[in-house]
Amino acid sequence: MTSDTQSITPSKISRWAGRTLTGLVMLFMAFDCIGKLIQLEPVVQSLAALGLPNGIAHGLGAIEVIAAFLCAVPKPRSWTRPC
Repeated sequence: MTSDTQSITPSKISRWAGRTLTGLVMLFMAFDCIGKLIQLEPVVQSLAALGLPNGIAHGLGAIEVIAAFLCAVPKPRSWTRPC
């Protein structure tokens, strides 16, 4: 048995829309990471309003940096091969 797989190539508009949306998300995540790592006043106030200790901001910021990096770096092609 053989399975026919067709690759669908996205149009230029959809490719640029995806890049733009990804860029906006990365920008938001960068601002959020920086705010947590340098402990800006609004971040400290929001953590206090949520009932979280102030020291947790650095850990959350580090986790967000890792998540943003993993989101921004594209997957290798070897991971997307069909079985």
